Parts: sequence; structure tokens; C-alpha cells
Amino acid sequence: MVIHDKHPHYSTTRLAREMAEEFGIEAHSVQHHHAHGAALLAEHRLEEISVLALDGAGYGDDKTLWGGEILYINDGAYQRIGHLKKFPLLGGDMAAKEPLRILLSMVHACGGNVDAVEIEGRDLLVKIAKTSPMSTSFGRTLDAIAAAGGVCNNRSYRGEPAMLMERYLTLGETAQPAKIGTSNGVIDGAGAVCQLNDSLIEGGDFSMLSAAVVKGFLKEMVKIALTKSSNVGMTGGVSYSTPISKWFFQTVEEQGGIPYLHKEIPPGDGGVSVGQAYLANYF
Repeated sequence: MVIHDKHPHYSTTRLAREMAEEFGIEAHSVQHHHAHGAALLAEHRLEEISVLALDGAGYGDDKTLWGGEILYINDGAYQRIGHLKKFPLLGGDMAAKEPLRILLSMVHACGGNVDAVEIEGRDLLVKIAKTSPMSTSFGRTLDAIAAAGGVCNNRSYRGEPAMLMERYLTLGETAQPAKIGTSNGVIDGAGAVCQLNDSLIEGGDFSMLSAAVVKGFLKEMVKIALTKSSNVGMTGGVSYSTPISKWFFQTVEEQGGIPYLHKEIPPGDGGVSVGQAYLANYF
């Protein structure tokens, strides 16, 4: 048996299918964030867990780009119990390289003042929103927050906005969680970023505002996660952020749950294969 990611265009997907045909074995796909969560479950030898799977992107069941997911995992299966509200990635992959595009997308989505977002080709970018790929990515949402504060408008390496944000989040340690709009498990990330951007225009402190928004996201996500299990974990590349991991742990304990983070298996894509191998037992 060979296991591969669910994304139909990955080279590993093609390779897995070729191997299956060559050796006469089965090939099975596993959703990216399911694999992330399964790796955490396997590492801690749990039977079930609710996980916050937070990263840049992973191919979702609805063919959009997931990345801000709350999943309940049990017996090899998973249920998507919550996620960030979808927003367009203006220009596709270019949005990951230019965080200002994500900020513009969110401001446009919530009916904000797009003229306040200083980016070249703004009017054209707004026009392509309807044809751009949709995403629920928490990683991209962090990029938008970084762009709002002028921390990183153009990314020069993967993870740069989130890494630069750690300093500001730490400075905002004492901030209280912001109120984030949530309906039926869908968390309004764009709306929260718009409110943050408006507050910055009015002269608000970026460190306190960004920390409040991130804490607000975690509070809502953990609340949703606890509806299915007292075991609550966080996985995905966002877990590398020291302040976010710390606040996640605190938030779960404050709400009466048992928090889990990776200790031995990498929380990023380096740990996905472990989750895939674990889930192979259920095919």
C-alpha cells in the first residue's frame, strides 16, 4: 500500500499512483490536515482528539485551500467541526509572497476601505477576487495581520511574516482576547483583520491589537474543539510560533480541556508522513 496527499496535482500523488500500478498495490489519499492531526494523535497515543490544524495551505475536501481547521479525529476518520471563513487568495500563489494581497482581499471581503491598502495594481486585484482560489488558511491570515502592521509586505522566504510577528505578539502578551464573530463553527477571520486594520488607522497599538486578535481566534477555536473532545491539540506550521503555542496551551486549560502539542514529531509538513502512515492502518 502507498499513501499520498489528497492534492491531485502534487508530484507525490502522481508518483504514488505510478508505484501502485507498477507493484500492483493499493494507493490511497489522505487529506493534509487529517494527516497532521493523526500524527499528533499517534504521538500521544490517544484514541480521539479535537485538533486545531493551522498552517499555510492544504488541499481540502471541497477543493479549496484549507489551513484554519478544527477537526475531530477518531478511529481513523475525521469530522470538520469548524474553520475560518473562506477568503480569496488574490492571484493564487502570489498572495503568499505578497501579504498585502491577503490584507486587501480581507478588507474588500468585509466591505472596508480598500483605498487604505497601499498596493500596486489594487483595482485590478480587487477585480480578480471572484476568480481567485478560496482559502481558510490561518497562516495566510497571520500574513494579513503582519501586512496591516507594516511588519512584512513582501515575503522573501517561507514563514517570514509569522516569524517576524512573534516579536510583536510577545510584546502584546497582556492583551485580552478580541471578540471574533463566529457562526455555526465558521470563524470570521477577515472581519477580525478588518477591525484590526481600522483600529491601526485610528492610531491603535499594533502589538496589543494583533495579540488580542490571535488570542480571540484561539479562544473561539478551542471552544469549538471542546464540543467534541476534552483532548485538544494544535498542529501544523503555525505551531512553531512560541507565543501562539503558549496561548493555545493556556486557552485549553482555562476552558477545562487537556492540551496537546508536538514534542517529538515536527508540527509542520515534516510530520505529515507519520500521520499518513498511521492512517494506513484504517484502509
